[in-house]
Amino acid sequence: MKLHTRLMISLALCVSMPVLAANASLDAKVAAVRNLHPGLSFDRIDVPTAGNMIADMMMLATIKSGAGSTASQAIIDEMTQGGQPLVVMGEKDNLAEATLERALQDGKDKLQGKSVTLVGAEEYREPLQKAAQSAGVNLEFVAVP
Repeated sequence: MKLHTRLMISLALCVSMPVLAANASLDAKVAAVRNLHPGLSFDRIDVPTAGNMIADMMMLATIKSGAGSTASQAIIDEMTQGGQPLVVMGEKDNLAEATLERALQDGKDKLQGKSVTLVGAEEYREPLQKAAQSAGVNLEFVAVP
């Protein structure tokens, strides 16, 4: 086999492996919600990653600095218009937390009395509780490792 072909196969394997890990992670998060609330029907927003670690870090910094995103606007829209409970999660907990926090800050006037659930690492509970309380939103946090 030529070196060029071997490189292409190796690159294809490297690119496809994170996708498998992301699906397992999201599946585990959905299972955590279903275990906590058997039979609950809910809407779900998966906060996307930027595709690589550096881009994810830049996206996180941008959101934390006050820039909205398509995902944060989708959270606001779903919370104001949706009829079912909303669950927010993502492959990267820090991006999901920052995006939900941005939505709570940007939608503060529209979201009072609404509810949302975030599935993620325990370390994100406290900052989100503060943002939810400030927006008048009931936050349920489902911790997963």
